[in-house]
Amino acid sequence: MSSRLRSSKVRHVYADLPKDKETYSNFTLDSTMGDHNFINAGLKHFALSVKGGGGQVLVISHGNYGKVNQNGAPPIINGHKSAVLDTAFSPFNGDILATGSTDCSICIWQIPEGGVKENMTDPAIRLAKHHKKVIFLEFHPTSSNVLASASADKTIRLWDIETGQIGSEFKNHKDLIQSMLWNEDGSLMFTTCKDKHARFFDPRTNEVVAKFSAHESVKAAKGVFMTSMNKFVTVGATKQAKRELKVWDIRKMSETKQLKRITLDSAAGTMMPFYDRANKLLFVGGKGDGSMRIFEMAEDKNMIYECSQFSTGEEPCKGLTALPKASCDVMKCETMRILKLSSQRVSELKFVIPRKSDDFQEDLFPDDYAGIPAQTAADYFAGQNAAPVLMSLNPEERTDVQAQSFSAKPSAGGSKGPVKAVNVVNADGKSTTDLEKELKAAQAKIKSLEAEVKCLEKKLASFN
Repeated sequence: MSSRLRSSKVRHVYADLPKDKETYSNFTLDSTMGDHNFINAGLKHFALSVKGGGGQVLVISHGNYGKVNQNGAPPIINGHKSAVLDTAFSPFNGDILATGSTDCSICIWQIPEGGVKENMTDPAIRLAKHHKKVIFLEFHPTSSNVLASASADKTIRLWDIETGQIGSEFKNHKDLIQSMLWNEDGSLMFTTCKDKHARFFDPRTNEVVAKFSAHESVKAAKGVFMTSMNKFVTVGATKQAKRELKVWDIRKMSETKQLKRITLDSAAGTMMPFYDRANKLLFVGGKGDGSMRIFEMAEDKNMIYECSQFSTGEEPCKGLTALPKASCDVMKCETMRILKLSSQRVSELKFVIPRKSDDFQEDLFPDDYAGIPAQTAADYFAGQNAAPVLMSLNPEERTDVQAQSFSAKPSAGGSKGPVKAVNVVNADGKSTTDLEKELKAAQAKIKSLEAEVKCLEKKLASFN
């Protein structure tokens, strides 16, 4: 059946280009090249590397539109000796930022409440065990304070960022790592490498589950998990430099045979895929591109349908990042929010599935990540796996918390800087400080009642 006649609730997904006053502008990007996305976003802020001495990182809070230098030079984070290649925000605390640099170190930062207001040079903790530049960073999706780092020394290291200790190290790559990704519960990692091989493995055991040739070109390939469909999608290039998309069956990776292949174009830029698990939408953009392709994944024999090709503006794309689903305005049927980085501007692309009703659309927004860890770092390094904690996206029923507390306690292997504890807020709007006060008051009342019980027991015993 033609895709034009096929019934689809998401076919007309669209985004309006933001006005200039609703973008972030007037900064100068760092010129260091790499296969990373150059921009990363959390629930509260986004970060990008800018030109300047050391490894300067600009952190901007969502919604603070306009020229970043309109009130003078913007405050920056600068704790490295040379350029920062990648950044990552904790999925459980929007104020925890990791930065990886060409100086071979990783810094963990505690962003102050309300954003960066002054220059920051002292990280909460510094991790320095790699022998070459750090090129990729990814926080574990379900375990608290577990960070994966990939380096040009061809290793991947897993860190407990509270203690600064290395939990495990993976040394199976024979060439430069070009991408790194966790699956939904963090039980497996996916990487692509300059040796033209993609790998699935558990980094705790050094056991490679599958190794296969995803794309023929040495250019960076990237991928996304589609766990509920038992599918995996990779984007890369052929020997003839034609960009392509492939669909794989996760259950049969050892067979190294794709289920479907689509030739996209002959552009040169590295592609970056993002997946909306709720509505099975795949967004694919590329460096240097002025457009983004949107596909719908399906369970039928065709497996993938192109919904549209969306123009992202005249300025060529330098990088892309997707915000957590919890940041989307579900009452406006916003299903995905992607930040597009160009040379001097960051634009917010809000993708909407049109609906006539103003009510919450349960079919478009099933339960999604709650931003709460399902297990501790110790549990993960002990070999346990845990499914992500989900929550309702209905504004009247959301049960997420504002942040998970973090306090650096470095042992050998990590150096500590000043760190401020996070004041957690629960679904009732009460902070940890409020709850501690209530707990102390309740404990004092219990002691008073216990004393009263003892007094009454003595009086009762006197009658006997």
